Amino acid sequence: MFTDIMGYTAMMQRDERDAVAAIRRHQQVLEATVVRFGGELLQYYGDGSLSIFKSATEAVYCAAELQRQFHEPPYLPVRIGLHLGEIYFEGDQFMGDGVNVAARIQSEAEEGSVFASRALCDMVRNQPAIRTEYRGEKSLKNVKEPVKLYRIDTDQEFIPAIAPSASTIPRHIWRWGGMGLAGLLVLTAMIWLFLRPGYRVTDESIAVLPFDNFSEQREANQYLCDGIHEAVLNHLAQTGALQVKSRSSVEQFRDNRPAVEEIGRGLKTANILEGSVQRAGDRLRVTVQLFDVRSGNHFWSKTYDRQVTDILSLQNNIAAEVARELSGQLSPKEQFRLNRSPTRSFAAYDAYLRAWELQRNYLESMDPAKIEKAVRLYHKALELDSDFARAYVGLAHAYYQQFHWRPEEAGQKLDSVPLLIQEALDKDPNIPEGHLAAGIYALMERRDENVAMQHLQRTLALNPNLVGAHTTLATIYRLRGEPAKALHHLQRAVLLDPGDRLALYYCQIGFVYHGLCDFQEACINYEKALELKPGFPTALENLNLVWAAKGAFDSMLLVSKRMMEDRPGHSISLFWMANSYMELGQYRLARQYYEKLYALPADYQRFHYFDSRHRYGYVLWQLGEKELAKKQISQQHGWYLERWKDSDSPRVPDKIFAYDLAAIHAFLGERDEALKWLREFEAFGWHWGSPFYIRIDKMFESLRGDPEFEALVQKALEDKARQRAALAVEAVN
Repeated sequence: MFTDIMGYTAMMQRDERDAVAAIRRHQQVLEATVVRFGGELLQYYGDGSLSIFKSATEAVYCAAELQRQFHEPPYLPVRIGLHLGEIYFEGDQFMGDGVNVAARIQSEAEEGSVFASRALCDMVRNQPAIRTEYRGEKSLKNVKEPVKLYRIDTDQEFIPAIAPSASTIPRHIWRWGGMGLAGLLVLTAMIWLFLRPGYRVTDESIAVLPFDNFSEQREANQYLCDGIHEAVLNHLAQTGALQVKSRSSVEQFRDNRPAVEEIGRGLKTANILEGSVQRAGDRLRVTVQLFDVRSGNHFWSKTYDRQVTDILSLQNNIAAEVARELSGQLSPKEQFRLNRSPTRSFAAYDAYLRAWELQRNYLESMDPAKIEKAVRLYHKALELDSDFARAYVGLAHAYYQQFHWRPEEAGQKLDSVPLLIQEALDKDPNIPEGHLAAGIYALMERRDENVAMQHLQRTLALNPNLVGAHTTLATIYRLRGEPAKALHHLQRAVLLDPGDRLALYYCQIGFVYHGLCDFQEACINYEKALELKPGFPTALENLNLVWAAKGAFDSMLLVSKRMMEDRPGHSISLFWMANSYMELGQYRLARQYYEKLYALPADYQRFHYFDSRHRYGYVLWQLGEKELAKKQISQQHGWYLERWKDSDSPRVPDKIFAYDLAAIHAFLGERDEALKWLREFEAFGWHWGSPFYIRIDKMFESLRGDPEFEALVQKALEDKARQRAALAVEAVN
């Protein structure tokens, strides 16, 4: 069953509050009604939803009851399409010809009606209370044969007082690997591609929990235990048939180990691998157990007794046997990858593991001594084996960390990073971590999206479970104006890494919708992030960008005050407090916070991709201090121009500065220059809800009513509407 709200886009443009209220009512009625008729609501998609039912009769009853409720005041113009056909579930995806046919039937339905296919109507022919009206044969897009369509008479009298069944379809009935089920689809129009998490658990999904360390010298051998765990996890992740949860997602269970069933529900996985490592002198014992989450019982276990110098072959053997147990026969390519060792030298590998352990803990402690020691150990590993590709990647990563956290001490080391990454790829062209590092560096430091894309796609070909590749690709697709692809990769990140970083992924998902000016969906995801991490700065900042675009400056101030409570005196908190008061016209308060912000040391002022001295200048101008205002505005203008000139060189974020350069010229009354920079910003893509914000941005007052300015803004709004519509079509197809 597909349903959607007719005219929702136009409704959103007329009055966003009414549109949001319509969405909420639509979802509330669906959630209360579908389950009454034995159905299951699978997903929401903006102003639509997807449901399935055990029988055609129950689906028709449900559709009629939905329309009865939607016709009650306040009337909601909903259309519904019903079809009986095949639906396939593979992992978290569903597909099949039945999905496409149902979507097309819904698009043919009239406002306030229920349309159904001949296949479905044949199933309810013996129900005299259900009346249908033949509406002709239609050729539907991407459907080979014409489909006979019927309009269901939704007279409420035929709806039973009590729904035939209140049970939902047990998931184990309709999910057997890739097998299909002749299921009934109630598909609400797929307005957005992103499937909100409620992902299906595949039988090939696995979480490798941190291994327990039972060694005699526990602390001294923790690096070895963690290294074996990491290696087994990474080997499994390179097996294409398996969906392997990330290391960061399982870290939460290092010291707190609830029941297997609870862990499985939290990580959305069907299988869990537990293990222990015990070292005594040169001997090593590793025990592993595979658990089935549904039963809570282990179904495979093995103990390995080896010399510690055999650690490399041991790790390979564990991963290969677990992979075979879960997915059956391994392909020759997978077998080759699992049998490959990163180095022939145990001493080099031991140094690498010690370095990796220090580097892993560095972000928690921020102790520079740890990263410095890691660097020395990586060098030692490379002295012992100059062909050790993974050690080159580790050293490049360590240098990169040193630069970003202590740029004044490690600036020269940044130049070594691309050389080390290339050396790693020269030694081993098939090392996924090397391609990932190359992709991230190309994007973040060289701003070369094409090179970054090549490396990231190669990364996923080698290891489809590397979350960093998915999130970085999502960033590229978002900047390129391809939201469907961005959301696909972020969805994979949520699925593979349902741990501490989940809040960040929701923020990234929200920012994709934000860029489309779909503020409702953006806020839904920002709020999800805040549910997971109350006070999460990224989510609060992004919420403030929404409130700014919508002109909800009171809400913006409330969020800014929350930031100030959480991080008093922090540059980001001061920035948002100042801007909130500026937008509200409380210029004296705005000035106080701007002055506190710019009194901070220069390093602490690097708080954002953009600065606000020109807005500080606007505040000073309103307070009558025009000379000081001109000084601030001129300083900011020069800063932007310098970075614009260098916009193709390393470490310059994006050409987002064009908006602020336009704002400065507009404030100074320099119309032509302002419009020139706005056209530059138009080429960049009008990000972060700017087509809405510019209509109320105080800096652009001089251009209000200017035909060329208004045409630029209107075109931007229309472009965003087209992008949202294109995303909807792509989702349906």
